[in-house]
Amino acid sequence: MNNTIPTNSQKNSLSYNWTNRLTVQIINDLAEKYGEVVIGPGAKPNEFFLANLYFTFQKVIFEKNEGIFYKYDHTTGLWKPQNDQNICNCIHQFVREFDNSPFGVGLLPKMQLSVCKQVLEVLKGLPGCCTTFNTPRDRKIIHTQNTMLEYDQETKNWVSHPFAPEYMSRNRTEIPYVQNARPNQFISDLLQPALSQSDIDILQMYMGQILLGQNISQRILFITGTAGGGKSTLVNVIESLVSLANCTELRLDNSSQRFETSRYIGKTLLTAKDVHSLFLNSKLAHKLKALTGKDAQSVEFKGKNSCHNIDGRYNVIIVSNATMQLKMDNDVDAWRRRLLWIKYTAKPSNPIRDFDSYLIQKEGSGILNWALDGACKLLQAEGSIIPPPEQTERIDLLLKNSDPLRTFISTRLVKTEGVNMTTAEILRAFANYCEQEEIICNKQSYYWSVLPDLMDEIHKCKKRNDIVRGGRTQRGYAGIALNIAS
Repeated sequence: MNNTIPTNSQKNSLSYNWTNRLTVQIINDLAEKYGEVVIGPGAKPNEFFLANLYFTFQKVIFEKNEGIFYKYDHTTGLWKPQNDQNICNCIHQFVREFDNSPFGVGLLPKMQLSVCKQVLEVLKGLPGCCTTFNTPRDRKIIHTQNTMLEYDQETKNWVSHPFAPEYMSRNRTEIPYVQNARPNQFISDLLQPALSQSDIDILQMYMGQILLGQNISQRILFITGTAGGGKSTLVNVIESLVSLANCTELRLDNSSQRFETSRYIGKTLLTAKDVHSLFLNSKLAHKLKALTGKDAQSVEFKGKNSCHNIDGRYNVIIVSNATMQLKMDNDVDAWRRRLLWIKYTAKPSNPIRDFDSYLIQKEGSGILNWALDGACKLLQAEGSIIPPPEQTERIDLLLKNSDPLRTFISTRLVKTEGVNMTTAEILRAFANYCEQEEIICNKQSYYWSVLPDLMDEIHKCKKRNDIVRGGRTQRGYAGIALNIAS
Protein backbone atom coordinates (compact mmCIF):
# COMPACT_ATOMS: atom_id res chain seq x y z
CA MET A 1 0.00 0.00 0.00
CA ASN A 2 1.07 3.57 -0.65
CA ASN A 3 2.31 5.25 2.57
CA THR A 4 2.59 8.72 1.00
CA ILE A 5 0.58 11.34 2.87
CA PRO A 6 -1.75 13.09 0.37
CA THR A 7 -1.47 16.77 -0.43
CA ASN A 8 -4.16 19.27 0.56
CA SER A 9 -5.67 19.16 -2.94
CA GLN A 10 -5.82 15.36 -2.79
CA LYS A 11 -7.55 15.47 0.59
CA ASN A 12 -10.56 17.08 -1.07
CA SER A 13 -10.97 14.16 -3.47
CA LEU A 14 -12.97 11.06 -2.58
CA SER A 15 -10.54 8.67 -4.20
CA TYR A 16 -7.28 10.66 -4.42
CA ASN A 17 -7.13 10.42 -8.26
CA TRP A 18 -7.27 6.65 -8.23
CA THR A 19 -8.10 6.59 -11.95
CA ASN A 20 -4.55 7.77 -12.69
CA ARG A 21 -3.40 4.33 -11.54
CA LEU A 22 -6.01 2.42 -13.54
CA THR A 23 -4.44 0.40 -16.41
CA VAL A 24 -5.52 -1.90 -19.21
CA GLN A 25 -3.83 -4.78 -17.39
CA ILE A 26 -5.94 -4.23 -14.26
CA ILE A 27 -9.15 -4.09 -16.32
CA ASN A 28 -8.25 -7.26 -18.22
CA ASP A 29 -7.27 -9.18 -15.07
CA LEU A 30 -10.54 -8.32 -13.34
CA ALA A 31 -12.57 -9.13 -16.48
CA GLU A 32 -10.87 -12.53 -16.75
CA LYS A 33 -11.71 -13.39 -13.14
CA TYR A 34 -15.17 -11.85 -12.75
CA GLY A 35 -16.51 -11.12 -16.23
CA GLU A 36 -16.71 -7.90 -18.20
CA VAL A 37 -17.74 -4.65 -16.53
CA VAL A 38 -21.18 -4.98 -18.16
CA ILE A 39 -22.93 -8.27 -18.88
CA GLY A 40 -25.98 -9.56 -20.74
CA PRO A 41 -28.03 -8.12 -23.56
CA GLY A 42 -29.02 -5.11 -21.48
CA ALA A 43 -25.42 -4.29 -20.59
CA LYS A 44 -26.20 -4.76 -16.90
CA PRO A 45 -23.47 -3.55 -14.50
CA ASN A 46 -21.43 -6.51 -13.27
CA GLU A 47 -21.49 -6.17 -9.46
CA PHE A 48 -18.63 -8.68 -9.04
CA PHE A 49 -16.34 -6.71 -11.36
CA LEU A 50 -17.27 -3.41 -9.73
CA ALA A 51 -16.86 -4.71 -6.17
CA ASN A 52 -13.37 -6.02 -6.89
CA LEU A 53 -12.42 -2.86 -8.80
CA TYR A 54 -13.65 -0.75 -5.86
CA PHE A 55 -11.70 -2.84 -3.35
CA THR A 56 -8.56 -2.64 -5.51
CA PHE A 57 -8.40 1.15 -5.21
CA GLN A 58 -10.37 2.07 -2.10
CA LYS A 59 -9.24 1.35 1.46
CA VAL A 60 -12.32 -0.33 2.92
CA ILE A 61 -12.90 -3.18 5.39
CA PHE A 62 -16.04 -5.05 6.32
CA GLU A 63 -15.60 -5.98 9.99
CA LYS A 64 -17.35 -9.34 10.13
CA ASN A 65 -17.48 -9.46 13.95
CA GLU A 66 -19.26 -6.10 14.10
CA GLY A 67 -21.11 -6.30 10.80
CA ILE A 68 -20.11 -2.80 9.67
CA PHE A 69 -17.75 -1.21 7.14
CA TYR A 70 -14.69 0.87 7.92
CA LYS A 71 -13.14 3.26 5.41
CA TYR A 72 -9.63 4.63 5.68
CA ASP A 73 -9.31 8.41 6.08
CA HIS A 74 -5.97 9.61 4.71
CA THR A 75 -6.26 12.98 6.47
CA THR A 76 -6.45 11.52 9.99
CA GLY A 77 -4.89 8.07 9.54
CA LEU A 78 -8.04 6.54 11.04
CA TRP A 79 -10.27 3.75 9.88
CA LYS A 80 -13.74 5.23 10.40
CA PRO A 81 -17.03 3.31 10.69
CA GLN A 82 -19.46 3.66 7.78
CA ASN A 83 -23.06 2.55 7.49
CA ASP A 84 -24.29 0.78 4.36
CA GLN A 85 -25.74 4.00 2.93
CA ASN A 86 -22.35 5.73 3.21
CA ILE A 87 -20.70 2.91 1.28
CA CYS A 88 -23.46 2.91 -1.36
CA ASN A 89 -22.85 6.64 -1.86
CA CYS A 90 -19.11 6.02 -2.19
CA ILE A 91 -19.74 3.25 -4.73
CA HIS A 92 -21.93 5.58 -6.77
CA GLN A 93 -19.24 8.29 -6.71
CA PHE A 94 -16.60 5.70 -7.59
CA VAL A 95 -18.57 4.63 -10.68
CA ARG A 96 -18.93 8.30 -11.67
CA GLU A 97 -15.13 8.64 -11.58
CA PHE A 98 -14.71 5.38 -13.48
CA ASP A 99 -17.08 6.65 -16.17
CA ASN A 100 -15.00 9.82 -16.48
CA SER A 101 -11.81 7.79 -16.97
CA PRO A 102 -10.60 6.52 -20.38
CA PHE A 103 -12.08 3.12 -19.46
CA GLY A 104 -15.60 4.38 -18.76
CA VAL A 105 -18.53 2.62 -20.46
CA GLY A 106 -21.44 4.84 -19.39
CA LEU A 107 -22.36 2.90 -16.23
CA LEU A 108 -23.65 5.79 -14.13
CA PRO A 109 -27.23 5.98 -15.55
CA LYS A 110 -27.67 2.29 -14.70
CA MET A 111 -26.32 2.55 -11.16
CA GLN A 112 -29.61 2.52 -9.27
CA LEU A 113 -29.62 2.03 -5.51
CA SER A 114 -30.37 -1.66 -5.98
CA VAL A 115 -27.19 -2.12 -8.04
CA CYS A 116 -25.10 -0.23 -5.47
CA LYS A 117 -26.50 -2.52 -2.77
CA GLN A 118 -25.58 -5.58 -4.86
CA VAL A 119 -22.00 -4.30 -5.13
CA LEU A 120 -22.01 -3.67 -1.38
CA GLU A 121 -23.15 -7.23 -0.64
CA VAL A 122 -20.36 -8.63 -2.81
CA LEU A 123 -17.84 -6.47 -0.89
CA LYS A 124 -19.01 -8.02 2.38
CA GLY A 125 -17.77 -11.41 1.23
CA LEU A 126 -14.55 -10.48 -0.52
CA PRO A 127 -11.38 -12.04 0.92
CA GLY A 128 -9.30 -9.25 2.37
CA CYS A 129 -12.27 -6.93 2.68
CA CYS A 130 -14.26 -9.20 4.99
CA THR A 131 -11.98 -9.59 7.98
CA THR A 132 -11.64 -9.02 11.70
CA PHE A 133 -10.26 -5.66 12.76
CA ASN A 134 -7.06 -6.59 14.55
CA THR A 135 -4.29 -4.12 15.21
CA PRO A 136 -0.74 -5.51 14.84
CA ARG A 137 -0.14 -7.40 18.12
CA ASP A 138 3.64 -7.43 17.76
CA ARG A 139 3.86 -3.64 17.41
CA LYS A 140 3.06 -1.00 20.01
CA ILE A 141 1.53 2.02 18.30
CA ILE A 142 0.19 5.32 19.64
CA HIS A 143 -1.73 7.43 17.14
CA THR A 144 -1.45 11.17 17.80
CA GLN A 145 -3.00 14.14 16.04
CA ASN A 146 0.00 14.61 13.77
CA THR A 147 1.98 11.36 13.65
CA MET A 148 2.12 7.63 14.38
CA LEU A 149 4.48 6.75 17.23
CA GLU A 150 5.88 3.23 17.30
CA TYR A 151 7.79 1.81 20.25
CA ASP A 152 11.29 0.69 19.29
CA GLN A 153 12.47 -2.30 21.33
CA GLU A 154 16.15 -1.51 20.81
CA THR A 155 16.17 2.18 21.74
CA LYS A 156 13.29 1.82 24.26
CA ASN A 157 11.73 4.94 22.82
CA TRP A 158 9.13 6.21 20.37
CA VAL A 159 9.82 6.59 16.66
CA SER A 160 7.64 8.86 14.52
CA HIS A 161 6.09 7.61 11.25
CA PRO A 162 3.56 9.06 8.78
CA PHE A 163 -0.04 7.86 8.83
CA ALA A 164 -0.68 4.61 6.96
CA PRO A 165 -3.64 2.22 6.65
CA GLU A 166 -1.48 -0.75 7.69
CA TYR A 167 -1.55 0.48 11.30
CA MET A 168 -5.26 -0.46 11.37
CA SER A 169 -5.91 2.40 13.77
CA ARG A 170 -9.42 3.31 14.87
CA ASN A 171 -8.40 5.46 17.82
CA ARG A 172 -6.15 8.46 18.20
CA THR A 173 -5.50 11.28 20.60
CA GLU A 174 -6.29 14.72 19.23
CA ILE A 175 -3.24 16.12 21.03
CA PRO A 176 -0.29 16.85 18.70
CA TYR A 177 3.07 15.27 19.46
CA VAL A 178 5.71 17.92 20.24
CA GLN A 179 8.99 16.27 21.16
CA ASN A 180 10.27 18.46 23.99
CA ALA A 181 6.99 19.66 25.52
CA ARG A 182 6.67 19.15 29.29
CA PRO A 183 3.69 19.16 31.69
CA ASN A 184 5.03 21.43 34.43
CA GLN A 185 1.78 22.81 35.83
CA PHE A 186 -0.05 19.49 35.42
CA ILE A 187 2.44 17.89 37.77
CA SER A 188 3.13 20.77 40.16
CA ASP A 189 -0.46 22.02 40.60
CA LEU A 190 -2.69 18.98 40.01
CA LEU A 191 -0.68 15.91 41.02
CA GLN A 192 2.01 16.73 43.56
CA PRO A 193 -0.16 18.63 46.10
CA ALA A 194 -2.55 15.68 46.45
CA LEU A 195 -0.78 12.43 45.51
CA SER A 196 2.19 10.52 46.87
CA GLN A 197 5.05 9.90 44.46
CA SER A 198 4.19 6.20 44.25
CA ASP A 199 0.62 7.10 43.26
CA ILE A 200 1.95 9.52 40.62
CA ASP A 201 4.15 6.72 39.22
CA ILE A 202 1.18 4.34 39.05
CA LEU A 203 -0.93 7.01 37.36
CA GLN A 204 1.76 7.72 34.76
CA MET A 205 1.96 4.07 33.73
CA TYR A 206 -1.81 3.71 33.58
CA MET A 207 -2.19 6.83 31.43
CA GLY A 208 0.46 5.43 29.12
CA GLN A 209 -1.45 2.16 28.93
CA ILE A 210 -4.65 4.03 27.99
CA LEU A 211 -2.80 5.68 25.10
CA LEU A 212 -1.73 2.21 23.92
CA GLY A 213 -5.45 1.41 23.63
CA GLN A 214 -5.35 -1.95 25.40
CA ASN A 215 -5.37 -2.95 29.05
CA ILE A 216 -2.19 -5.01 28.83
CA SER A 217 -1.72 -4.96 32.63
CA GLN A 218 -5.33 -6.14 33.16
CA ARG A 219 -5.74 -3.55 35.92
CA ILE A 220 -8.64 -1.36 37.08
CA LEU A 221 -7.81 2.10 38.46
CA PHE A 222 -9.70 3.52 41.45
CA ILE A 223 -9.38 7.23 42.20
CA THR A 224 -10.84 8.33 45.53
CA GLY A 225 -10.63 11.36 47.82
CA THR A 226 -12.60 14.26 49.20
CA ALA A 227 -14.85 16.37 47.01
CA GLY A 228 -13.08 19.24 45.29
CA GLY A 229 -9.68 17.60 45.58
CA GLY A 230 -9.02 17.40 41.85
CA LYS A 231 -10.19 13.88 41.00
CA SER A 232 -12.71 14.98 38.41
CA THR A 233 -10.23 17.43 36.91
CA LEU A 234 -7.70 14.63 36.53
CA VAL A 235 -10.17 12.28 34.85
CA ASN A 236 -11.33 15.04 32.52
CA VAL A 237 -7.71 15.64 31.54
CA ILE A 238 -7.24 11.90 30.90
CA GLU A 239 -10.39 11.73 28.76
CA SER A 240 -9.33 14.78 26.77
CA LEU A 241 -5.87 13.30 26.31
CA VAL A 242 -7.28 10.02 25.02
CA SER A 243 -10.06 11.88 23.12
CA LEU A 244 -13.68 11.75 24.19
CA ALA A 245 -14.48 9.79 21.03
CA ASN A 246 -12.53 6.89 22.54
CA CYS A 247 -14.27 6.99 25.95
CA THR A 248 -17.67 5.94 27.21
CA GLU A 249 -19.44 5.61 30.55
CA LEU A 250 -19.17 2.38 32.49
CA ARG A 251 -22.77 1.55 33.43
CA LEU A 252 -22.37 -1.48 35.64
CA ASP A 253 -26.06 -1.75 36.48
CA ASN A 254 -26.83 -2.14 32.76
CA SER A 255 -24.18 -4.81 32.15
CA SER A 256 -26.71 -7.62 31.89
CA GLN A 257 -28.78 -5.85 29.22
CA ARG A 258 -28.61 -7.29 25.71
CA PHE A 259 -27.04 -4.40 23.84
CA GLU A 260 -24.95 -2.78 26.57
CA THR A 261 -21.63 -4.31 25.49
CA SER A 262 -22.08 -2.99 21.95
CA ARG A 263 -21.56 0.53 23.38
CA TYR A 264 -17.93 -0.39 24.02
CA ILE A 265 -17.10 -1.18 20.39
CA GLY A 266 -14.31 1.11 19.19
CA LYS A 267 -13.67 2.51 22.70
CA THR A 268 -10.49 2.18 24.73
CA LEU A 269 -11.47 3.75 28.09
CA LEU A 270 -14.51 3.14 30.30
CA THR A 271 -15.09 5.62 33.14
CA ALA A 272 -17.49 5.69 36.09
CA LYS A 273 -17.44 9.10 37.78
CA ASP A 274 -18.65 10.20 41.21
CA VAL A 275 -20.10 6.79 42.01
CA HIS A 276 -21.28 5.80 45.49
CA SER A 277 -19.25 3.48 47.69
CA LEU A 278 -21.46 0.46 46.92
CA PHE A 279 -21.14 0.84 43.14
CA LEU A 280 -19.15 -2.39 42.94
CA ASN A 281 -21.07 -4.19 45.67
CA SER A 282 -23.24 -5.68 42.98
CA LYS A 283 -23.81 -9.14 41.54
CA LEU A 284 -22.60 -7.66 38.24
CA ALA A 285 -19.20 -6.57 39.61
CA HIS A 286 -17.61 -9.70 38.12
CA LYS A 287 -18.28 -8.21 34.67
CA LEU A 288 -15.36 -5.85 35.29
CA LYS A 289 -12.90 -8.72 35.48
CA ALA A 290 -14.08 -9.93 32.07
CA LEU A 291 -13.90 -6.42 30.55
CA THR A 292 -10.29 -5.99 31.64
CA GLY A 293 -8.93 -9.55 31.57
CA LYS A 294 -9.06 -10.40 27.83
CA ASP A 295 -12.11 -12.61 28.34
CA ALA A 296 -14.41 -13.05 25.34
CA GLN A 297 -17.44 -10.76 25.52
CA SER A 298 -20.67 -11.51 23.68
CA VAL A 299 -21.93 -8.54 21.69
CA GLU A 300 -25.37 -8.04 20.21
CA PHE A 301 -26.35 -5.12 17.99
CA LYS A 302 -29.80 -3.64 17.68
CA GLY A 303 -31.47 -4.57 14.42
CA LYS A 304 -29.08 -7.46 13.73
CA ASN A 305 -29.70 -11.14 14.33
CA SER A 306 -26.07 -12.20 14.66
CA CYS A 307 -24.06 -12.28 17.89
CA HIS A 308 -20.30 -11.69 17.96
CA ASN A 309 -17.45 -11.91 20.45
CA ILE A 310 -14.84 -9.32 21.36
CA ASP A 311 -11.87 -9.47 23.73
CA GLY A 312 -12.19 -7.58 27.02
CA ARG A 313 -9.13 -5.33 26.85
CA TYR A 314 -10.66 -2.10 28.12
CA ASN A 315 -9.00 0.37 30.44
CA VAL A 316 -11.28 1.24 33.37
CA ILE A 317 -11.23 4.22 35.76
CA ILE A 318 -13.68 4.46 38.66
CA VAL A 319 -13.92 7.70 40.67
CA SER A 320 -15.60 8.14 44.04
CA ASN A 321 -15.55 10.42 47.07
CA ALA A 322 -15.81 7.37 49.33
CA THR A 323 -13.83 4.17 49.77
CA MET A 324 -15.25 1.52 47.46
CA GLN A 325 -16.70 -1.84 48.47
CA LEU A 326 -16.64 -4.81 46.14
CA LYS A 327 -18.77 -7.86 45.66
CA MET A 328 -16.08 -10.43 46.41
CA ASP A 329 -17.75 -13.78 45.56
CA ASN A 330 -14.86 -15.60 47.28
CA ASP A 331 -12.49 -14.28 44.62
CA VAL A 332 -10.19 -12.08 46.69
CA ASP A 333 -7.01 -13.01 44.84
CA ALA A 334 -8.51 -12.20 41.44
CA TRP A 335 -9.55 -8.73 42.65
CA ARG A 336 -6.14 -8.19 44.24
CA ARG A 337 -4.51 -8.83 40.85
CA ARG A 338 -6.86 -6.36 39.17
CA LEU A 339 -6.90 -3.30 41.42
CA LEU A 340 -4.88 -0.10 41.55
CA TRP A 341 -5.96 2.67 43.91
CA ILE A 342 -4.72 6.24 44.09
CA LYS A 343 -6.00 8.67 46.71
CA TYR A 344 -6.38 12.44 46.51
CA THR A 345 -5.51 13.74 49.97
CA ALA A 346 -5.62 17.54 49.57
CA LYS A 347 -7.51 20.31 47.84
CA PRO A 348 -5.78 22.84 45.56
CA SER A 349 -4.96 26.06 47.42
CA ASN A 350 -5.70 28.31 44.43
CA PRO A 351 -8.21 26.49 42.24
CA ILE A 352 -8.47 27.56 38.59
CA ARG A 353 -11.84 27.47 36.91
CA ASP A 354 -12.05 24.83 34.14
CA PHE A 355 -8.57 23.73 35.10
CA ASP A 356 -8.82 20.60 32.94
CA SER A 357 -9.46 22.62 29.76
CA TYR A 358 -6.73 25.06 30.75
CA LEU A 359 -4.18 22.27 31.19
CA ILE A 360 -5.05 20.54 27.91
CA GLN A 361 -4.87 23.83 26.02
CA LYS A 362 -1.61 24.97 27.63
CA GLU A 363 0.22 21.70 28.27
CA GLY A 364 -1.58 19.08 26.19
CA SER A 365 1.53 18.01 24.29
CA GLY A 366 3.53 17.96 27.51
CA ILE A 367 0.96 15.75 29.24
CA LEU A 368 1.05 13.50 26.17
CA ASN A 369 4.84 13.17 26.48
CA TRP A 370 4.53 12.39 30.19
CA ALA A 371 2.04 9.62 29.41
CA LEU A 372 4.31 8.36 26.61
CA ASP A 373 7.08 8.02 29.20
CA GLY A 374 4.63 6.02 31.30
CA ALA A 375 3.89 3.75 28.36
CA CYS A 376 7.65 3.18 27.93
CA LYS A 377 7.94 2.17 31.60
CA LEU A 378 4.99 -0.20 31.22
CA LEU A 379 6.42 -1.86 28.11
CA GLN A 380 9.86 -2.19 29.71
CA ALA A 381 8.09 -3.93 32.62
CA GLU A 382 6.57 -6.34 30.07
CA GLY A 383 3.09 -4.95 30.62
CA SER A 384 3.00 -5.37 34.39
CA ILE A 385 2.11 -2.67 36.89
CA ILE A 386 3.46 -3.94 40.22
CA PRO A 387 1.96 -1.99 43.14
CA PRO A 388 4.50 -0.73 45.72
CA PRO A 389 3.98 -1.64 49.43
CA GLU A 390 1.88 1.48 49.98
CA GLN A 391 -0.52 0.35 47.26
CA THR A 392 -0.57 -3.27 48.43
CA GLU A 393 -1.51 -2.32 51.99
CA ARG A 394 -4.22 0.03 50.73
CA ILE A 395 -5.76 -2.59 48.45
CA ASP A 396 -5.59 -5.27 51.16
CA LEU A 397 -7.54 -2.95 53.46
CA LEU A 398 -10.04 -2.29 50.69
CA LEU A 399 -10.59 -6.01 50.14
CA LYS A 400 -10.91 -6.60 53.86
CA ASN A 401 -13.59 -3.92 54.18
CA SER A 402 -15.36 -5.08 51.04
CA ASP A 403 -16.50 -8.23 52.80
CA PRO A 404 -16.87 -6.86 56.33
CA LEU A 405 -19.09 -9.65 57.67
CA ARG A 406 -16.54 -12.30 56.64
CA THR A 407 -13.76 -10.27 58.28
CA PHE A 408 -15.86 -9.77 61.43
CA ILE A 409 -16.69 -13.48 61.75
CA SER A 410 -13.06 -14.45 61.16
CA THR A 411 -11.51 -11.97 63.60
CA ARG A 412 -14.18 -11.09 66.19
CA LEU A 413 -15.94 -14.42 66.77
CA VAL A 414 -14.26 -17.47 68.35
CA LYS A 415 -15.26 -21.05 69.03
CA THR A 416 -16.02 -21.33 72.76
CA GLU A 417 -17.57 -24.33 74.54
CA GLY A 418 -20.67 -23.85 76.67
CA VAL A 419 -21.80 -20.49 75.24
CA ASN A 420 -23.98 -19.33 72.38
CA MET A 421 -25.11 -16.24 70.51
CA THR A 422 -28.34 -15.38 68.79
CA THR A 423 -28.33 -14.13 65.20
CA ALA A 424 -29.54 -10.74 66.43
CA GLU A 425 -26.66 -10.51 68.94
CA ILE A 426 -24.08 -11.34 66.28
CA LEU A 427 -25.44 -8.73 63.87
CA ARG A 428 -25.61 -6.07 66.61
CA ALA A 429 -21.97 -6.72 67.41
CA PHE A 430 -21.22 -6.60 63.68
CA ALA A 431 -22.97 -3.21 63.39
CA ASN A 432 -20.79 -1.86 66.22
CA TYR A 433 -17.71 -3.21 64.48
CA CYS A 434 -18.63 -1.43 61.23
CA GLU A 435 -19.23 1.83 63.11
CA GLN A 436 -15.82 1.58 64.82
CA GLU A 437 -14.06 0.78 61.53
CA GLU A 438 -16.06 3.43 59.59
CA ILE A 439 -17.32 0.80 57.15
CA ILE A 440 -20.45 1.58 55.13
CA CYS A 441 -22.74 -1.41 55.49
CA ASN A 442 -25.12 -3.12 53.13
CA LYS A 443 -28.77 -3.64 54.08
CA GLN A 444 -29.32 -5.69 57.25
CA SER A 445 -31.51 -8.13 55.31
CA TYR A 446 -28.47 -9.02 53.20
CA TYR A 447 -26.39 -9.94 56.24
CA TRP A 448 -29.21 -12.02 57.72
CA SER A 449 -29.26 -14.05 54.51
CA VAL A 450 -25.49 -14.65 54.17
CA LEU A 451 -24.64 -15.16 57.86
CA PRO A 452 -25.52 -18.91 58.02
CA ASP A 453 -23.25 -19.84 55.11
CA LEU A 454 -20.34 -17.79 56.46
CA MET A 455 -20.68 -19.22 59.97
CA ASP A 456 -20.66 -22.73 58.55
CA GLU A 457 -17.71 -22.01 56.25
CA ILE A 458 -15.50 -20.22 58.79
CA HIS A 459 -16.40 -21.82 62.15
CA LYS A 460 -18.29 -24.96 61.10
CA CYS A 461 -21.30 -23.72 63.07
CA LYS A 462 -24.75 -24.60 61.85
CA LYS A 463 -27.69 -22.31 62.47
CA ARG A 464 -29.97 -23.51 65.25
CA ASN A 465 -33.46 -22.57 66.37
CA ASP A 466 -33.09 -23.45 70.09
CA ILE A 467 -31.01 -20.60 71.52
CA VAL A 468 -32.90 -19.48 74.61
CA ARG A 469 -33.27 -15.82 75.55
CA GLY A 470 -35.85 -14.53 78.04
CA GLY A 471 -37.58 -17.89 78.14
CA ARG A 472 -38.05 -17.98 74.36
CA THR A 473 -36.14 -19.85 71.70
CA GLN A 474 -34.43 -17.89 68.94
CA ARG A 475 -32.22 -18.50 65.95
CA GLY A 476 -28.52 -18.52 66.65
CA TYR A 477 -25.31 -20.51 67.02
CA ALA A 478 -23.95 -22.71 69.82
CA GLY A 479 -20.32 -22.75 70.87
CA ILE A 480 -19.54 -19.26 69.59
CA ALA A 481 -18.62 -16.04 71.42
CA LEU A 482 -17.17 -12.58 70.87
CA ASN A 483 -13.38 -12.45 70.90
CA ILE A 484 -12.76 -10.14 73.84
CA ALA A 485 -9.08 -9.76 72.97
CA SER A 486 -9.96 -8.13 69.61
